[in-house]
Amino acid sequence: MEVLEAIRGRRSCRRYDPRPVEQEKLLAVVEAATWAPSPGNSQPWRFVIMQDAARKKAIRENARLALRYHLYEVSGFQLPALHRFDLRPLDGVGFGSHRPPPVHESYHLDFLERVPVFVAVAADPRATPDWVNEGRDDGHKYAAAAAIQNMLLAAYSLGLGSLWFTLFHERSLKPQLGVAPQLHLVALVCLGYAAGAPPRGHRREVSDLVRFLKEGEEDGT
Repeated sequence: MEVLEAIRGRRSCRRYDPRPVEQEKLLAVVEAATWAPSPGNSQPWRFVIMQDAARKKAIRENARLALRYHLYEVSGFQLPALHRFDLRPLDGVGFGSHRPPPVHESYHLDFLERVPVFVAVAADPRATPDWVNEGRDDGHKYAAAAAIQNMLLAAYSLGLGSLWFTLFHERSLKPQLGVAPQLHLVALVCLGYAAGAPPRGHRREVSDLVRFLKEGEEDGT
């Protein structure tokens, strides 16, 4: 499959067939990730593959709580920063006289327990030479993002559906997934055979997004 065909054909998949994914395809998808670019060829990424029901349930519950408390905050009632808490006790605290907005009920997360395979993509902040880039410390995240894109394209080329999933509370989820505390959990990649064709997404015209600078022209918007 041509790379441009894979780029245009890939879609986010939330409906999966229950049949298992062959191990050779899983390893091929992860190997594709390792060929992504990274600052100084630091290769800061780490991968954890999960297929058991208990961890799928933990992912769904963590996502449910992350969604609930995020929407609670953006509704106008400010909750203390989530990183100070473990979300499980928070769920028992309740909201007192305040209730989270009902919008969260429309975002269905049950599909997470039907995903055949999850790949946790983590990155080591200590691995990238960010000190040469104006003191920034996010090179490992960009490297992991490039690795994830490679995974999604490789999955599509192998006939698999995939999803870049980021709705989780990192600090409370990492121990449940066996991700080391010093690593940054960037995303979960869902993998499996799609149950039907995912909907086609809209893309803006390239002409609306690109501007060619002429010699001597000042940069600006």
